[in-house]
Amino acid sequence: MYGTPLIIGCDSFIGRALFQYFNLRATPVVGTTRRAGSSHLSLNLEEELSLCQIPSSVGVAYLCAGITNLKTCEIDSSRTRYINVERTKLLIDKLLAHGIYVVYFSSDLAANPTTEYGGQKQAVEQYLKGKDATVVRLGKVISAEFGLLTDWVDELESGRPVEPYDDYYFSPITKEKVLAVLGGEEWLGVYPKILISAIEPLSYFQAIDFIAEKRALNRSLIVPKSSDVKKTEGMALDLHLKEYRFSAWDMLNELFGANTRAYEDS
Repeated sequence: MYGTPLIIGCDSFIGRALFQYFNLRATPVVGTTRRAGSSHLSLNLEEELSLCQIPSSVGVAYLCAGITNLKTCEIDSSRTRYINVERTKLLIDKLLAHGIYVVYFSSDLAANPTTEYGGQKQAVEQYLKGKDATVVRLGKVISAEFGLLTDWVDELESGRPVEPYDDYYFSPITKEKVLAVLGGEEWLGVYPKILISAIEPLSYFQAIDFIAEKRALNRSLIVPKSSDVKKTEGMALDLHLKEYRFSAWDMLNELFGANTRAYEDS
């Protein structure tokens, strides 16, 4: 319906997963990267944003590029806002001018921003209102391959303590759930904004304590602590979006549960 998908930032976590998803289904797909020497098309948000190399068959662009590190956005707000907001808006204008539908990946931190990163995401969301685009708000994407939870599991398996926040909440979502929703495409061109997230927010302490129990790790090594400022990721309600929500507990169990296969086969 929308022609060849274009993954802008196909070496990002979600961008790479989307590119592989289309490839595995023998769907023609085009990717861009800012990294030199890649087989993908070159596109850097800090350089000239030319679309002349984009095939005419492209009908939808998935915007996965940008700076996503929260600390970097706080420390260097002027540069990150330039890339994540101003240059992204310019790229959106160019894509729309070429008749390409835009899918913009945002964060549940944009719902009620208390961080610079959340504010930047919200700014682009507002810019897209009324345009040929869909905003895809994601919860905190988690993976068994890397990330804070994986690091904590490694520490606990090595007999070392971990100190998760018990008053900082997040709404986890797995890459697999994101792809399951996006692959359906019944949302594409129908909803201006969708949310893919957990049903219930968890504190980081709750998450690692649950994982430790499932994997029979020493839970006494988990020492909860308080954050400087109490924060909740993705808790604000937004009545203007389509929601796809999944159980946080089920997703944690799928990724980290009892050296999981042994647990599920017993």
